[in-house]
Amino acid sequence: MRILFVLLAAHAIGDYVLQPAAIFQWKRTVLPILLLHAAIWSAVIALALVYLQRFGWWKLIISFVLHGLIDYWKSYLNPVPIAMHIVVIDQMLHMLQLILVGIEDDDIKM
Repeated sequence: MRILFVLLAAHAIGDYVLQPAAIFQWKRTVLPILLLHAAIWSAVIALALVYLQRFGWWKLIISFVLHGLIDYWKSYLNPVPIAMHIVVIDQMLHMLQLILVGIEDDDIKM
């Protein structure tokens, strides 16, 4: 439960607190701004994973790539304003992403 709480808090910080209005607006049309946002978000997730003693370089790379792709899908391929169902799908994909990078082999008991 602690792992989920820490990763959700990191997600909220990286995706909302550290995303000023200018980045939110410009990432829709300026690819380097979208990549900057993905890098900031991934760095926050990486710090959370270090705190949880679950960091791995592959997790940082996966976080950056997946977050960038998800936000690209949401920002570039959907009309403005974005429909609520697109926002829900976006957040569900981010939650799956957090599960992917948060899980460890010893978490899976068979």
